[in-house]
Amino acid sequence: MSRLWLWLGLAVLALVAMGAPAWLASEPRPVVTDDAGLLSDAEGHYLAEYHRRLLEDHDIDYRVITTADAPDINRFAYDAFRQQAVGSLSETGRGLLLVLDPAADRVRLEVGGALEGVYTDAFTTYLERRQMVPFFRTGRIADGIVATTELIVARAQEARQGKGFDPTLAAGFSLGGGATTAGRIGAGPDDAFATGRPDVDPAVTPEGAIDAYLEAMRARNARPDLALYSRTTRAMLGDWTITAAQMDAIARAYAGCGRREVRYDPSSERAVALCWLVHLIGDVHQPLHTVTLVTSQFPAPKGDRGGTRFFIRVRPDRSTISLHEFWDDLVLSSSRFQTVRNTATELRLRPAHARGQLAELAQAHFEHWERESVALAHEHAYRHGTLPGSPEAENGAVLPADYAQTVKPIGERRITLAGYRVADVLRQLFE
Repeated sequence: MSRLWLWLGLAVLALVAMGAPAWLASEPRPVVTDDAGLLSDAEGHYLAEYHRRLLEDHDIDYRVITTADAPDINRFAYDAFRQQAVGSLSETGRGLLLVLDPAADRVRLEVGGALEGVYTDAFTTYLERRQMVPFFRTGRIADGIVATTELIVARAQEARQGKGFDPTLAAGFSLGGGATTAGRIGAGPDDAFATGRPDVDPAVTPEGAIDAYLEAMRARNARPDLALYSRTTRAMLGDWTITAAQMDAIARAYAGCGRREVRYDPSSERAVALCWLVHLIGDVHQPLHTVTLVTSQFPAPKGDRGGTRFFIRVRPDRSTISLHEFWDDLVLSSSRFQTVRNTATELRLRPAHARGQLAELAQAHFEHWERESVALAHEHAYRHGTLPGSPEAENGAVLPADYAQTVKPIGERRITLAGYRVADVLRQLFE
């Protein structure tokens, strides 16, 4: 099974309970204005989901503007705040506006008057320099915007728990509060919190590993190669942007957590069973995981081995791949966490993917899910046996011109169904 089907299914699972409007259609004014063309549709949807959460949970109207023409970003942000009536979607006039001008290499978070007690100039400067700019330095502009938005939500949650909004300040307009920072786009990675930091030895117990990890976060130790981490974690973090703000947020989040009873199951049976459960539910939703084509070209008993020996080319100028690989990568070919999460968010927020629109969810048994995939493989993946394919790995047959665009919506629907079904099974097990 391709890991991407598993990761996407899990990411959709994480979004099952969120429910949200389409990112622009249902709002009276745009939530995201991407005049600089920095954001993909999935990233726009993801930012809109955070807008919904901030508005519903904290009554904050949060907007994002990217622009290619802001000679004075401070004035631009102030004027845009008023022109777009930022805060008008909030019942109490609480508004935030994030403005990015990549051409001028400047970024500003404009804070409405009702929120200046929460998003102070010191906090917004810290947010920009310690969270946003590290992403911009590596050219990951959209990721930086999304990561900053996550901390904006976290700050609102903290304020709600103890640091309340300042009721004495006027609502519904900007007083010029906020901060402006150089974006340093493309300047290269910031290794200040990784270079020269001490190593952290592996722990003997799970609770010891957690303690050591949290201490590393408190010390802002961003080394991706800590001995504490597993080999897989070190490989994953080697390609990540780890910011000071992220480490601070982790340390703060767990600072007040006491330790509950620690239980050990030497057999680890439940953990292994859970892994297999998620793995198999994800697997069965990829049609080519349920069938093997047997023909004179792909004779019994092995046939085409679930499409792994059925070689194709997407276009005449493309390299040969197997049909199985094509379907594994049909929805997403990247395994980067941010990309997977953004794609999952976009899939989850489609009206056609709402739970009530997916009639297949009435079927709650694994055997039926398998039959769904078998039918889809026969009708769409192999086109009733008419799809051209080759048993020669060096000479794949060219797919019909309409094949990819026809089957991609099927793959997207299957991944979404897998996420819902994993969620349903876990609820049955643990509730």
